Amino acid sequence: MADYYRVVDELAHDNLISGVSPDTEIQTVTLLVLAQAATYPKGTLLGVHTAGIKAGKCVILGTAAGGGEAIEPAFVLAEETAVGVAEDVAAPAYSSGCFAPEGVTVADNYTLTQADIDGLRTRNIVFKSIFH
Repeated sequence: MADYYRVVDELAHDNLISGVSPDTEIQTVTLLVLAQAATYPKGTLLGVHTAGIKAGKCVILGTAAGGGEAIEPAFVLAEETAVGVAEDVAAPAYSSGCFAPEGVTVADNYTLTQADIDGLRTRNIVFKSIFH
């Protein structure tokens, strides 16, 4: 006889997604190789290089752009990802959705600005606090 009451997995709320509109969409992005290996937690805000040889590759928001490069806020990392020093890493990231500002991460010593929030909004990533 089948055991229909067996718990298969536990669902835990991670306080990242805070609304149903706009719909969450996920795509695969390329995280740029780092000088020192690091692990980015789920909910890390990513910026994408828009110019130079790194164009199209993502870094944690708050990373300083080099000469001739520009970084625009673009994605929210969908799962914890380790980035090494040998090669770029493919990772799933939210390209749209409603997120809690309390649940996102940026680079150390960086503060999310209104310009960042507006830039994300143009890409259909919005913020709504889970405490309201």
